[in-house]
Amino acid sequence: MSIIFSIIGVLFVLSLIPLILLATRTIQRHRGPRVVTCPEKFGSATVRLDVGHAVCSAALGETELRVRACSHWPAHKACGQGCAEQLAASPGA
Repeated sequence: MSIIFSIIGVLFVLSLIPLILLATRTIQRHRGPRVVTCPEKFGSATVRLDVGHAVCSAALGETELRVRACSHWPAHKACGQGCAEQLAASPGA
């Protein structure tokens, strides 16, 4: 019986490998500051993405980007975050 539990444990750990690889790739791709063109103020802005949300949404199917911090905040915190859509549409995203 102990061997069966060991095999099940190993298979469970092996099944997590694709999820770990996806999370690692998503973190590397979306971490750090990005300079974007603000669709509301039409100037440049430096944004940081919510990487945790990007990883969770990638695990569920399609990566959804949200802005975690922006150089135009707090004055324009209620913006539509169109820059996140801009980053999602870019080839490197």
